[in-house]
Amino acid sequence: MNITKTYYAFVISKDFGISFTFGSFVPFLLSIGLTYAEVALVNFVFAFTVFVAELPTGMLADGKSRAWSLRAGVWFLIVGAGLYACANGFWMAAIADCVLAIGSAFLSGARQAWITDALARHGRSQELRKVFANEAMLRGMACVIGGTLGVFLSLIHLRLIWLPAIIGPIASLVIAYRFINGDGEPLERVSEKEALKKSLKLINRSPSLLWVLGLMIAFGGVMAFNHYWTPYFEECVSREFIAYLWPVIYGSTIVAGFVMHRAKVKVGQESKLIILGLFLTGFSLVLVRFVPFMSVIVLLVALHEFGRGVFVVAVESFVQHRVESSYRATFGSLQSFVSHIGLALVPLIVWFALSGKPNTPATIELLWLIAGGIMAATALVFFLIRPKDISPVECE
Repeated sequence: MNITKTYYAFVISKDFGISFTFGSFVPFLLSIGLTYAEVALVNFVFAFTVFVAELPTGMLADGKSRAWSLRAGVWFLIVGAGLYACANGFWMAAIADCVLAIGSAFLSGARQAWITDALARHGRSQELRKVFANEAMLRGMACVIGGTLGVFLSLIHLRLIWLPAIIGPIASLVIAYRFINGDGEPLERVSEKEALKKSLKLINRSPSLLWVLGLMIAFGGVMAFNHYWTPYFEECVSREFIAYLWPVIYGSTIVAGFVMHRAKVKVGQESKLIILGLFLTGFSLVLVRFVPFMSVIVLLVALHEFGRGVFVVAVESFVQHRVESSYRATFGSLQSFVSHIGLALVPLIVWFALSGKPNTPATIELLWLIAGGIMAATALVFFLIRPKDISPVECE
């Protein structure tokens, strides 16, 4: 199996399985006794655990092995999904989320670093953005199918959504053990401590990376959407109808991947695309509160997902072309570590904000208005303060 096919198969297998939970995760949490506020608190636990685990796992990936890190990450996903299948109440859900968060931390940084250096080793570095764009399209298709099937599965019993979330990562684990090899290891191995030191030095001397890290903190506002879109539409329509909404909403990420694949912007110089992605992600949520028609709201939510797809692919390409091989996974984890400041703060703020508030669509719309407004405003401000140095001259 060639390196790109290996990468796609590894990512899509686990994401397809996990996507069965996307349309039913919050209904599942509510069914085991959590309130809207506790849903936010559980997600704070997840984001905070990732925040704490990011740097150590990234340093291990560079210092020990990225293949080892990917396998460890998938093992944690399997155990976490198994714990969730048995969860009953807030504390069991929080423990399961901790385990899933550690798995996510092992995968972040190491996954992108592996494919980036594997392509470089074979003289294919200029394909990187296309690979990330193809990944977005394939993940979009897999998650549309998995998310839709997951809603129907939840109608039989909500706990059944965790069975594919175990099977999918098991398939990824088999791929990791058989095909994830030394192709994507650092071209020059350094110690964990040295990888962290080089990552911090790069941030200090690179205005463009500082700039993108600030945008990633603001991107944490998506957490306000992630865990409340399901109850929002369930209240407005029905659980069954979500199965038909999901392909429209998440299918827009496939379009985003196609757009990024065809983008004429030079590889490594995606700053305007990053700004556009964040602005669309936030402004679309702002508009939801002022639109009375459900069909238009669905289109706005699809635009939100499209913006997210553009933002993520553009950021990955922008960053990876500025980081050297020897500490690529560590920097990826440092990048994720910083972004999780926003991803951790938003659920915590939501928990405080929703305590005592009614579980109604109006409450969720207010939440989206605030989070979306912050993301859109940040995008506009950061467009004005873009650093002059936007070319990937810092790498190698």
